[in-house]
Parts: sequence; structure tokens; C-alpha cells
Amino acid sequence: MPERKANKIMPFAQGAEFYFAKYKRKLEQGQYIEALCALRVACEKEPENREYALELAELYTEMDFYEESNYILLKLFPKAPDYQEECLYGMGCNFFGLQDIDRAKECFEKVLRYYPGGNYEEDAADFLEYLEEEQQIGGILSSAVFAEAEKGRRCLDNGETGQAIEIFSKLAEAYPEQVFLKNNLALSLYCAGETDKAIALSRQILMQERYNPHAICNLLLFANGAGKKELVETYRPLLDKADCREADDDIKVALTYCELGEEEKAYPLFRRALEELPYDGQVLYFAAACAQNLGKYAEAQQYFAEILKLWPQNTVVSYYKQEMQRCRDTGSVLKIPYTCQVPEEEIARRLLYLNTQFALPDEALRELWQQDAEFSALVLWGMEAGGPAARKMIIGVLARIGDARAEEIMRRQLLKREESDETKNMLFFALHYIGAKQPYIAYVSGKMTEVRLGATEPSLEKVPDSYDEILRQLLELLTRLQQKKMLPQAVGLFSEYLNTYTKPPALRNCKAWAGALAVLALQEEGVQVRPEQAAELLDIQVRSINRCMGLIRRKIAEKS
Repeated sequence: MPERKANKIMPFAQGAEFYFAKYKRKLEQGQYIEALCALRVACEKEPENREYALELAELYTEMDFYEESNYILLKLFPKAPDYQEECLYGMGCNFFGLQDIDRAKECFEKVLRYYPGGNYEEDAADFLEYLEEEQQIGGILSSAVFAEAEKGRRCLDNGETGQAIEIFSKLAEAYPEQVFLKNNLALSLYCAGETDKAIALSRQILMQERYNPHAICNLLLFANGAGKKELVETYRPLLDKADCREADDDIKVALTYCELGEEEKAYPLFRRALEELPYDGQVLYFAAACAQNLGKYAEAQQYFAEILKLWPQNTVVSYYKQEMQRCRDTGSVLKIPYTCQVPEEEIARRLLYLNTQFALPDEALRELWQQDAEFSALVLWGMEAGGPAARKMIIGVLARIGDARAEEIMRRQLLKREESDETKNMLFFALHYIGAKQPYIAYVSGKMTEVRLGATEPSLEKVPDSYDEILRQLLELLTRLQQKKMLPQAVGLFSEYLNTYTKPPALRNCKAWAGALAVLALQEEGVQVRPEQAAELLDIQVRSINRCMGLIRRKIAEKS
């Protein structure tokens, strides 16, 4: 008898229409996370389908992912004339959600100006009327104030406490009725080591607003951190009476309970915050950590599962999910921190692994990037959570890879308001290096704007043509030194130097600047190269290179 062939199950690859229909079903059922997952797949299968892209942008807006929505709409706008009215209106709604009121008004005004009688005319007019009325009565602060406050927060996050204090001091004096500015000033003072001043200001705020949740929490955290137990005991009863009106208040109070070791009181507040912000990854993480630390393991797993549906490449959550399973298998106890980051030893292991892989030749690196999902996920982690040094390294690697996905990641990073302007300058140069089309859309100094190489504000002077020539000479020199892979590091150094100026400086001796950047970048990485070698290859005087090297070192040192 002939040998029977084993039965094989052939996979059935579903098309974009299948996933779009699934998205519609899940949306009707109110299952937004599942709907989002299905719609993303539909968009991946048909990336040029504008209807799908608009649906995704609208869904992101509904889920409060305003920056993600804007990213789609900004890309779609120049390509789809039939959808531009809808794009403008959607961007206006997103800017409003981001509290960028001036940009929101600009979008709604364009809807009325360019599309009279259109589908969104009435809604845009209503929005404009509301915004103008609120601004007149002081219900909404101007975008300029929020932008300055954002700048202060970025300074605080970057450890620039002196600048943060200066910013919030001026804002609090100009807008004394805005208590959140005083709370931020108190936090800045505490981070600068001026604990007594921070406590005094928080107490002053509480005399103005007895149950202000952020002032109560700040005071308790400051006092607890300074070991002032009596002060903690005095103000601790206020925490239970805090006037929590928004999810942000609930989160702040819950985190304070956690800091004081009262996680059983924190958990209901995290859950309440999720009723208002059900798709907020940070709140989901807090709820998961609190549930795990209270022994509610199944609930913690569920929260983490929801995060991974929203952001499949979140390696922090993946790490803790694995650790939770390991602890269950071994019977050990796992405490999850409330800072969304892996432990120090895991950070060190990841950075060491990435450093090892980054040493690969360009072709091998690209192959790893395309075929190893874990490596790609760690690169994304390093970009988002690895610290300034890791970001600098990863931007350089993405420039070496230079494919569409690498470009996409860098462009998305430009739209993160919390990212530093210095890092964004590096991203501009990296995008320019891989030939990405300009202008680059980015948040710079708290404002969304179009950026060209070397310019950080539309009002700045035209970028000197010499910059392109410097980059060309730099690439040629590094190629001749057989160090082409060091171009991203040299460009990063150039960005760091330019960032010390308020407007782009005129740089004339392009060969000297290229030589200085190459030598400094190579020396920083431990490569033995002398200015004389660069001067010989460039056919210029070595003193010219030395002069530029000295200027770069001095300007960067002054800023730091």
C-alpha cells in the first residue's frame, strides 16, 4: 500500500479587510484595545489605505493618544487632498487635548477659512468660540504659558534644577492664581536640595487651598524624604481628605500612599483613575505594580497584558511578566517598583548586550535589526528609557541602519514633547544623514514646528550652506580613515556644539571643522588618531584643526 502523507494544516492568511471588519466589531462592542490591535494589523497590511489611516488617527484621539494621532494626520495631510479638512480638524482636536491652544485655534481657523460649508465647519466654529471665551475669562492659559511650564518640567527631568526654579518662579509670580505652577516650583526646590524652602512653599499653598492634593502629596514626600517624621504625622490626615477632582489627582495621592507604605489605600485610587484613563500605559503600570505588591497576581497579569496589547514591544512590562512567572514557579516574592523601569543590573545587562551588537559591521547590524524582534525591541527601549548616553548611541545606530523603520522611529521621537532639544538636534542630523525628506516636524522648546537642519525655530536665520559642506567633508574624511561607522558620533558632537548657540553660527573653514569633529569623535571612542593625520588627508594646516577642536571643547564645557 502506498505510504500515507501526513496531514498538513495550511495557514490561512487573512487580508486587511478581515482585520478592518474585526476592528469595527470590537469597536461596536466597546472593546477599544482589541479594536486598536485589529486596526493596526489592517494598516500594516495596507499601509497606503488612507481610510484605514484616518480611522486609526480617530481611534487614537478617542483613546487620548493625541501625539500618535497627530503623527498619522501630519503624514497624511500632504498626500490626501480629499481628506485635508478632516486632517486639520482632527489635529485641532489633538492640539486641544495636548493643551497647545494656539495650534488648536490655528487648525480650526484654517478649517473655516479653506473649507467654508464643509463637514466640520460648525464643529470648528463651536470649538473656536469656546476657546476664545475661556481664554478671555482666564479659564485656559495660553499655549505660551504651557510651553514655558513644559520647558520647566523638561529641565527638572534632565536634572537642570536651577533653570527649572527660575522658570517656575517667574511663572508663579506672573500667574499667582495657578497653584500648579507653585507646586512645580516646590518640586524643583526639593530636587535642588532646598528641602526647607520646598516644605515652606507647600505649607503656604495649603494655607491657600487646604486640601490641594498635589501640595499635600509634595509636602508629605518632602518631609518623608528628609526624615521629618513629626511633620509627616501632622499632615498625614490631610491625605485622606485630599480634594481629588481629576484622574491626575488620584494618581498623585495613590503614589504618595505607596511611598508611605499604604498600598491598600492606593489601589482603589489607581482603579478609579483607570475609569477616566483606561488606556493610559503609565496608570496601567501603576495599577499592575500595586496589584502585584498586594498579592493580587491575576489582576496584575491582566493589567500587564493590556499594556502589551497597546505596546507589544514594551520590554519593561515583558521583563516583569517573566519575573512574576519565575517567582510563582519558585515561590519567591516579587516587589515591582513604581518607576516604569527595569532594575539597575538588568539595565546594565541590556546596555552591554546592545553595545556588543552595535559593534557589528553595518550589513550584519541591518540583518539583526530586520530578523531579531528582541533586538529591535531593546533598541526601542534604549531610545525611550535608556538615558541620554544610550539615546545618543542608539540614534547613531539607527542612522547606520537607515531603513524606513529606523526613520519612522526617529521621526516619532521628534514628536515627544518630553524629549530634550539636544537629543532632537541629534535626530535632525541623523535624519539628514540617511537622506530623510525635510522639513522635520518636531516639538522644540514645547512648540510643534517644522525644522530644517541646524534650525530649532522658524524665526532663526537660514542655516548656513557650510553645514552641508562640513558634513560632506566629514563623511569623506572618516571614509578615508576607514572609520565611516563613526559618522553618527561625530554628527552627534556637531549637534552638541551647535546647541550651545542661540542661533546657527557661521562656520567658514569647512575642512578644519570636519577634521576637528572627526578627531574628537574618534578620540572619545578610544581610536588612536592625531590631528596631524586629519590635516594631511584634508590638505590643510594642523593649527586650523586644533583651533576648531579647542573651540568645540570650550563651548561644550561651558554649557555643561
